[in-house]
Amino acid sequence: MFTNPLTARFAVALLFSMSASALAVPTLPRPLEDVTKLEKPTICFEGWSGWGLYLIDWDGQNQRLWMSDKARFAGAPAWRSDGKRVAIAMFTEANWSYTTFILDLQTRQVENLTAKTPKDLVHASVVWSPDGRWIGYTGYYEDSPENFDVFKQNVGSGKVVNLTNSPKHHDSQPSWSPDGKKVVFSSRRDREETSDSEDFIYIMDVDGKNEVQLTDDYPASDSYPQWSPDGKKIAFLSYGRTGPYRIDLYLMDPDGSNIERLTFDELQKSSAGWSPDGKWLIYNMRTERGKPHDVFRVNVETKEVVQVTFDVGVHSPRWVLAGKSRFLSVDSAGKKKAQWGRIKETGGSENSSDEAKFLFE
Repeated sequence: MFTNPLTARFAVALLFSMSASALAVPTLPRPLEDVTKLEKPTICFEGWSGWGLYLIDWDGQNQRLWMSDKARFAGAPAWRSDGKRVAIAMFTEANWSYTTFILDLQTRQVENLTAKTPKDLVHASVVWSPDGRWIGYTGYYEDSPENFDVFKQNVGSGKVVNLTNSPKHHDSQPSWSPDGKKVVFSSRRDREETSDSEDFIYIMDVDGKNEVQLTDDYPASDSYPQWSPDGKKIAFLSYGRTGPYRIDLYLMDPDGSNIERLTFDELQKSSAGWSPDGKWLIYNMRTERGKPHDVFRVNVETKEVVQVTFDVGVHSPRWVLAGKSRFLSVDSAGKKKAQWGRIKETGGSENSSDEAKFLFE
């Protein structure tokens, strides 16, 4: 079974979880840079074991600390598609708790999303819905810590919906389709529930109905599904598909067909995230045993692999959707920047039922 660092940390927290009312709530550190003024394509990543959040230019230049290296984070920041807000989950090791904050990048106001969550619901690994109204995450209730489910929570009202609600199964890592109609996720179910059971990729409607299994290449284990920006492909990591202890990146159509392998080395990988234009996938990988994980990117058309960081120690890299970085891309040679699209915001107020939708022109 392939277990990512965040899921492993989240699973350990099951043994130590306490009522949210009994926990000391951490404070979100102050950002050291205004990312709304970014001019270049930029990647954000966790430091080693989650300590600190860092920024680096797409070409590996100008690495710098964005949020305190004294604080511990739980996964990559989730950037809202308009680049104005970001959801950041923090991990408190003293009591093994998770707190998700929403930072308004323009006003610097911070909202504690976890304060609106039921006190017996523990969650991490957050993503935004395309319309910005909902946060999706992996969660469990304290009276059933063996049962991970995929939830969504309304940012305005705090309403929580359990989308998978599958007792004694492990559902995690949700990703929304760009049109907001579907959610893809990984799940460990339909086989004997042991520590060696495998994950597979599933898809469902945004209300949790009409689940369909997309992958079942037993004994391979598939995880980290990520929908491409144009909605035409789903990227995922597969462990053991081409041999023992091998983890590679793959693409498939949203119906599970046309599975295509993207990486061909002998090295293990973790996490995956799309560039805004859908040309690149970034991930973290160690170049050899004993070395720290680094950021890499692979071109989904040419399969060219570019190493971005060297001996840094990273987790959960994601492209920053803020400032001009969300409008820029790089060509396959890694040398040219280009305008890839403009986002138009239309209609609605911040948290109303007809909230602004972000449409590509």
